[in-house]
Formats: sequence, C-alpha cells, structure tokens
Amino acid sequence: MLLTKEIESCLKVNGNIYDFISVSIYNIKKRVPKIADPVEFVCSIYDNTGIYKEIRTNSRLAFMKTMLPFEQLDFIKKTFNTTCETDNSEKHQFSVLYSILLGINDAARAWSEEALTSWGPLDTDDKHKIRVYLRPHSTLITSFEDGVKRKRNIEFNELIDPLDSFVILDIKELKLKPGQSIPTGIFVRPGTNNWKKGKLRIGIAPLCCNKNFSFKYRKIAESTYKAHVEYLSASEQKPFAVKARKILEKASQSRCNIVIFPEFTCSDQLRDAIKNTLESLNKNRAPVPDLIFAGTNWTSGNENVLIVFNGQGKEIGKYYKHDHYDDPDEKGNRIIEDIQNRWKEVDFYGLPGIGFIMPVICKDAIVEDGPADLFSKIFLPLLIVIPAWSPSVSSFERLTGSTKDNFTSFVMSDACSAVHSDKEFSIGMSIIVTKHNSVVSGNAKAISKSGCSSSDCDQGCLEVLEYDFRFVPGKNRGDPPIHNTSVRKIVQ
Repeated sequence: MLLTKEIESCLKVNGNIYDFISVSIYNIKKRVPKIADPVEFVCSIYDNTGIYKEIRTNSRLAFMKTMLPFEQLDFIKKTFNTTCETDNSEKHQFSVLYSILLGINDAARAWSEEALTSWGPLDTDDKHKIRVYLRPHSTLITSFEDGVKRKRNIEFNELIDPLDSFVILDIKELKLKPGQSIPTGIFVRPGTNNWKKGKLRIGIAPLCCNKNFSFKYRKIAESTYKAHVEYLSASEQKPFAVKARKILEKASQSRCNIVIFPEFTCSDQLRDAIKNTLESLNKNRAPVPDLIFAGTNWTSGNENVLIVFNGQGKEIGKYYKHDHYDDPDEKGNRIIEDIQNRWKEVDFYGLPGIGFIMPVICKDAIVEDGPADLFSKIFLPLLIVIPAWSPSVSSFERLTGSTKDNFTSFVMSDACSAVHSDKEFSIGMSIIVTKHNSVVSGNAKAISKSGCSSSDCDQGCLEVLEYDFRFVPGKNRGDPPIHNTSVRKIVQ
C-alpha cells in the first residue's frame, strides 16, 4: 500500500512514535491538498459516525497509558492494514492515518509530563524537516483561553491545527542558514515554594548605571563601523559581581520565579557570581528563582550569547543572538553589531502547568517576522523574555500584535547604563495578554525608575513584577471580566 512504504520504517521494533508523527504529517501536508480541499477533508474526518471516529477512539485508548517511544506501534500497523484492505483509495488511507494521529493527540493529553527530560524535538529522523515537540498539558494562560472562548492561533494549516498536543515545526519556516540550530525545549521542574496560583513573579535587574564593558569600533567603510564588546578587567568587574549577588538575594526575598539581567553584562566574573550565589542560597535552603537569564556574554569569537541558569546554579541553556543592531550614532555614523554564529544554539524552557518560556535578545524581538514573531506563532509560549541594551524601550511596544494573535506575553529587561537619567526613565517593558471591551489585546506598560543614584546601584537594583494570568469572564456576554489579567509592580 502507498502509505505503509513511507511509514513502515517508523513502526519497527524500538521505533519512535514521534518519528511516526513527523513522517505522517510530512505526507499529509504534501499530498492531502491534492486530494481534496483541506477544510472539506478535515470536516469529513470529524463526522460523528463512521469508521474514522472508531479509529480515533481506539487509537486514543491504545496510547492513553504510555508515552514511551516504542510501545503500541504495532497497533498502528495493524489498524492501517486492516482498515485499508477493502478500500485502498488514497483518500481513505490518508483518512485512516489522520484519524490515528487525532487519537494519539487525544491520548497525549494524559501522558505524564514528569517522565520527560526534554520537550523536543522528540523525533529522531529529520529527513523531511518536520520536527515534533510535546506541549505542556495546561499553562497559566489556560483560564484565559477558556474565559474568552478562543484558542490561540496555530498558523500551520487546517490539517495540523487540531494536533494541539504537539508543536509541529516545519524547519523551512525558520529559514535557517548553515550552522544554525532549531530550538531545543529544556524541561524545568517548577520549585514547590515560589509559585502562586496563576501568577508569575519576574525580577528585572538593570544592574548598574555604569557599564562593565565598553564598545569598540572597527571602520569598514566611509562613516561605517562594526562594533564589538570588550569587558573591563577582572578587578574592575568585582563591584558588578557584588551587585549581582545582592540582586539575587533580593530576588530570593521577593520569591521571584524568574530573574533577567541585561544584554552584554554577563562577563565571566558576573557569571561566576550568579552561579556561586545560587549555590549559596540553595545551601541555606532559601527560595531561589527557577530560571535566571543571566544576561548575554560577548565571546572572543564575537558571539552574543545569553546564558541561562536553573535555581540550583547549573547552566542549563544558551541562546545565540540572531539579528544585529544597525543604527546611526550621534555623529551620523553607521554602527553595525559584529556578531557571529547566529542561532548556533537556541534553547527554550518548558515548565509543567506553567508553559513555554522563550528568550530572544534585544533586536531579535523587534525585527518584523524575526525570532520573536516566529516563536510566538509556532510555539505559542506563555512568555518571551528579552534581555536588552537599548536606548529605546518604546520600540518594543510593537510586540502587542503577537499578544493579540497568539496570547503570548512579553517582558523586556533593559540596562540602566543604556537609559539612565537623573529623572524618571524606563528600564524595561511588560506586555500581558488581556481582554478589554470584548477585544483580546496586549497591555503594554513601561517599567519606570525614579532616577538613578549610586546607592541604588550599590544595593543591587531589582524591580519585581507580578504577572497575574488569572481570568474570570463576566456572567453575561458583553459584561466586563470579573477578574482580568494584569501586571503590577511589587514594592520591596
């Protein structure tokens, strides 16, 4: 039969259920539109009577109690062969295959997330460039989805949208260049003491009004320069390391779930200070954040790399910046960030019951159809975090479009050294999905600071935000929500 030849290799002993999903989706995406209109095809599968409903139900039951990659694959082969004996038409074969996928998708909602070590990619064969990730069963945004009675947009195609237990990544959408990587989902188990129902506490650490680095410039053409970063000496870094320690101690006292340091600031000395402080807090059994986005480190190879720690002080992931800044300076010269190895590693973080948290770096967030737009559309993260070094906080307001479409919220953490002033200024931005006058939108607020003093810097500057994702709709259609989502600043 037509399809068995293509999926048979996935159904061997010790095969992988995620490989089966990947290859099946490749076939469906490639061929079904040639058979019939995709919407009409899906509607026929959702018919409440007939063999396809039975196949979906049996597939759900077969895979309900297991998520091991090699179990129950023989069930798929037998089901396919049995049901296609009397009808060998291409449309029927695809209908059977699609019904099996729907059944697996239903079963996946009951799989134990505790058995995971990674959210994906979970398939092992990327021959067809379709990669498969598992989604968290529920997230902090689930009550909002239920309340507004609308699911987040999944912009793949009509056939793939119903497979919402998984992230189906078509690698072509990322437009990768040689040496660039696809995203990897790191499994993070939430700490037991810090999380409040429906809420997320985020510490914004602008670090200091002085830089622990300097920009260096190399002329490449008339009035055009490439810029890279050089860090201060080890002895000059010591005060910044002390500030990082104080910031994390404040984050512990405030029971932050996440802490974000700015772009460029993660020197080797700051990196060690963050690691050592987290280890000390653990030793003393103090509350620790689950994720620490430690700012970006500029390497000797001109790579701009975000370093990520877990609460135990272990470095668990990285993100290599993709889009360079290209802006005029005060003299009208063109300044281009000289970054190499873009997207060499792209890690994101999934927490059961919380959702996906994905980082991007500064410019990656505001480039149209750039990393932030792509990740929001494909992975539907709860939150995108943005370590930045930018003189313009307001430019990040454009992200409210992704919030409206995909229910993704954002937090941008800028550096005091990029924006500091003796008067009130903004050190970041919060954007949370909300509903106002029956319209889903992104509520953007600048994170303000009332001037900058040396005592603020010495004590370790930390602004704590509480994202409240809880949502209770009004009793009647058109009524305002009884409880809406919000972001508030926690006074320390």
